[in-house]
Parts: sequence; C-alpha cells; structure tokens
Amino acid sequence: MRRPTAGLLVLALLIGYGALAGIGTAVLQQRSELASLEARLGSTPAASPVATSSSPSPSVRPADAPQIQKVTDNSGHLRSSRYPPILPVKSGTTFTFTAVATDPLNRPLKYMFFTGNPANQEVVCNWGGTACSWTAQGTPNETVNLGVAVRDNASTHKLPLGQCSQADSCDDVWILYFQIG
Repeated sequence: MRRPTAGLLVLALLIGYGALAGIGTAVLQQRSELASLEARLGSTPAASPVATSSSPSPSVRPADAPQIQKVTDNSGHLRSSRYPPILPVKSGTTFTFTAVATDPLNRPLKYMFFTGNPANQEVVCNWGGTACSWTAQGTPNETVNLGVAVRDNASTHKLPLGQCSQADSCDDVWILYFQIG
C-alpha cells in the first residue's frame, strides 16, 4: 500500500479547513440573526421562567398565558423551538403552516401569521385559526421570515403592542426564518 504524499495530506487538511470555515460562517450568520431577533423581542430563550404578575414583562411568562408548542408545514418540516434553524427555500414556494399552542386555562385561542418585523409588517392571516398559507418571496440569498403569534380572548396579553404587531398585543410569538435560494 502506498503512503500518501505530504502534498496530499496538506490538500486534505485545506479542504477540511475550508468546510469548517463555511460551517463557521453559517453559524455566525445564524447567531447574528438570533441576536437581532432577541433584541426585537426583548427576551432570550433562557429568559422565559414561569411566574405570575399583574403586569408581566415580555421576559416573564405568566403561568396562565397561552404558549406556542410547535409549528408544522405541508412539506413535513417541524419547528418545535422558539428559535428554529433557517430553512432554505426557493422563491415562489407555497407553504401551509399549522401552529399548535396550549393554554393552561383552556381558553379559545386565535393565531396571526405575518411577515416582516413589527415596524414593517404584512399580515398574512389575521387572528383566525391554526392554519395559514404563505408563499415565500425574495431574491437569492435573502433571508425572509414568517411570524406566528397566539393570544386568547382576554383583553390583556403578555406581550405589549409592537412586539407582536403594529396594532395588536399577543401572548406568544415565534419567528421562522427562510433563506431564499
């Protein structure tokens, strides 16, 4: 058996390093987007303790507030965390999303699906049922998002005006990111 030459070993190391550098760049991009999202929402995943309060802050979840558990789509993707990974999609792809939330007091829940951020938002499905269809639009390498918000029929909600939408408050919100390919 022939031993690899030093040139081949160096080449293999460079290829491995290049792959790691690409993965590192993707991780840094996701961390940057996560930090931006956290700044907009005013909380981090670890800052969601269960607490009761007459006027809860966005980082404190009242014990009786509705909470999103998962979001699925017609392509078989399951998002079961507040900060799911970025999903690569082709512009023009249509998804039907179904959100599942729980409410400790078993109140009826309403869902809103939107794109953009609260300051520049387009409502896709406004305070209705658990399912909504959306067509991903964008240019190659653009990151777009779809937000899912939930609330009960109460007059007060955990997240104030501006954190869910321009015109409404809600009890929980998740943001799903898509990389247009």
